[in-house]
Amino acid sequence: MKWSRNNRACKTMLTTLVVLEELTESQDFVLAGEKKIGDLPFFPVDGGADILDVKANSFAMQLDKVFRLMRGAVYEAGINQQKAVSSLVEVLKDKDKTIADLSDIADDSYLFYKEGDS
Repeated sequence: MKWSRNNRACKTMLTTLVVLEELTESQDFVLAGEKKIGDLPFFPVDGGADILDVKANSFAMQLDKVFRLMRGAVYEAGINQQKAVSSLVEVLKDKDKTIADLSDIADDSYLFYKEGDS
């Protein structure tokens, strides 16, 4: 998937990251997709792998809850919470991945509210 204003997963990811204060409200949509995971506030500057594991898991659980409980998403067929969160964690632990990469993984795991509606 390409980072696009026409993709529900991309728009949901952007607004969710704003709500969770990982991006500012004035963040440009196009530039947001290019932003590196390592540049997000949740990403630990110090601490090593154990700290990163805890922070990535915690943040992935937050994303999962916001997507489902606040944004109306449901899991794609064959996906459950454990699979969805694990997929998000993999991206969240890689400082060189981008928000667009995170959105791709979310799109594979969740059917977002009104996704596919015309």
